[in-house]
Amino acid sequence: MKSKIAQASLEFLMTYGWVIFVVLGIIAAFSFIGVLKPETFVTERCLLAPPLFCEDTHFNALTGDVTLRVRNSLREGINVNELGLSGEESCYILLPNPDERNIVSDGQRDFVLDCDFDPNTNVKSALELHYAEDGAPEGLDKVSRGEVFGKVS
Repeated sequence: MKSKIAQASLEFLMTYGWVIFVVLGIIAAFSFIGVLKPETFVTERCLLAPPLFCEDTHFNALTGDVTLRVRNSLREGINVNELGLSGEESCYILLPNPDERNIVSDGQRDFVLDCDFDPNTNVKSALELHYAEDGAPEGLDKVSRGEVFGKVS
């Protein structure tokens, strides 16, 4: 009985084994020409801890700047004091002007960070946003952390 099972499995491999080699050859060809490079599948995304949300991000290859669109989902407005990325390259923005840092309730604002990212590189950086709620006493800043992924293009 064992020899019949062994013979059947050997016949199966001899008959259909070439398919395994063809599939391996196709995978090797795709990886050789660059179709399977993980760098080509990187999407721009920005994650920020609630109650703030990072809705959009854009990496500018010409200037190295990063633009982040932040939405406030709190019932009151907030004042963003500092926003920064840290990772392979770090960049921060301090916002002393009240007009540039206020986000109203359920509103959004774009922040531009002057970074020096090299063109055609993938970026994965930690995002940290320091803010204070409107009407909060001085020194009671809160921090929202997240991550930014993208390709500088």
